[in-house]
Amino acid sequence: MVPWEKGSFPTISSPDPLHAYEFDVTSGQCLTQPAYSVERFEVRVEGDRILVSDETVQPEARGTAGR
Repeated sequence: MVPWEKGSFPTISSPDPLHAYEFDVTSGQCLTQPAYSVERFEVRVEGDRILVSDETVQPEARGTAGR
């Protein structure tokens, strides 16, 4: 289990132990089966509310981060 209530979140997550898929939560890329990569959504916390955007976040082109 990921202790999200404590503010901890790993870079790699395995939300589906039945299939052992591992995802990079920063990009949505499935590390074990790239065809199963997922879309990302902006998330922010305001007080005791977690807000999730209804628009997907576009992936950054490789090698352009920080430019």
